[in-house]
Amino acid sequence: MPTYNSIPLDDQYSLRILDIGDVEALVRLSHAMHKESPYAHLALDEDFIRTMPMTFGLFHEGELVGFLSGMKTKHHLFKAQFATELAYYVLPQHRKKHSLELVRMYEAWAQDCDVLCLMNMNTPKLDKLYGKMGYTLLEKSYIKELR
Repeated sequence: MPTYNSIPLDDQYSLRILDIGDVEALVRLSHAMHKESPYAHLALDEDFIRTMPMTFGLFHEGELVGFLSGMKTKHHLFKAQFATELAYYVLPQHRKKHSLELVRMYEAWAQDCDVLCLMNMNTPKLDKLYGKMGYTLLEKSYIKELR
């Protein structure tokens, strides 16, 4: 399997898998994501963020400006491996420049892991993006806050 060391995209941007030295930057970026989220009224779980599974980072001049976290798991009904996106965020000022490369790196990782399908988040902002990348909407999720 490839190591996914730093991959330059141009003279300012690069991609790589995050490591232990990136954890605090990931926590800071997660706070930015949280502020834009419909869950901004809930407490952010920094402890979980510090232990997130496979996370790919988009860097601008060495600074983390975006991430995509995912995990591989056996499907609960089928004899197949699936990959599930857990979080995908890019700072607004960097969204038009290379943010799709995070998804492409995630796809490459999933293929290298012999994953059959990718299951990605479905939000109105991401519908258009994933549609352009060849994804098909399979189902929608509903949410109801109980407290």
